[in-house]
Amino acid sequence: GPFTAAYLAMGMEHFFAALHKRRAFVEKLLENRTEYCLAMFSRATRLGAEVLVLGEDAAHSGGPMISPQMWREFVLPHHRRIVEEAGAPVLWHSDGDVTRLLPMAVETGFAGMHSLEPDSGVDLAQVKRDFGQDLVLVGNVEASVLCQDDLDPVREEVRRCISQGAPGGGYMFSTCSSIFKGMNLEAVIEMYRYAVEIGAYQ
Repeated sequence: GPFTAAYLAMGMEHFFAALHKRRAFVEKLLENRTEYCLAMFSRATRLGAEVLVLGEDAAHSGGPMISPQMWREFVLPHHRRIVEEAGAPVLWHSDGDVTRLLPMAVETGFAGMHSLEPDSGVDLAQVKRDFGQDLVLVGNVEASVLCQDDLDPVREEVRRCISQGAPGGGYMFSTCSSIFKGMNLEAVIEMYRYAVEIGAYQ
């Protein structure tokens, strides 16, 4: 996404300082990164992609990296353009506690939200109540339980996510991250096996 691409290009310290000191430059950079994003999405849809994921890490465990007001000013217009021109439904991925940005995810027109990182304080049950009618919710399984040998916490995490996210539809079971090296393969297999056992929509 344009926000992440911009701070990775400049370095976080320089980028966040530039939001205050070099606003015109930041706006131009975000516009440029938006064009790049749209070019990638256009290529993906031409190759047959039916759903797109915008990787846009916007938060840490304490909340958004910038205020919601600054997000609305600097980022939301670019996200709205991406959603409007992408050619397929767009899910937004962000780690961290994005709760305060979710109203703008709805306003922008994102089809859904991925990560919903529980260790950063994202309460899936509350997000479901507040935004479940407007966003497909994806994730919230804490990845750390998949790095252990004990499978009981894995099953408990599956039960928690499905009980909080699934009622009424609109929940896609997933980790809050990905499947990565260092996870216990047996735990990963058990997560999916148990999710199928207890979580299928009727």
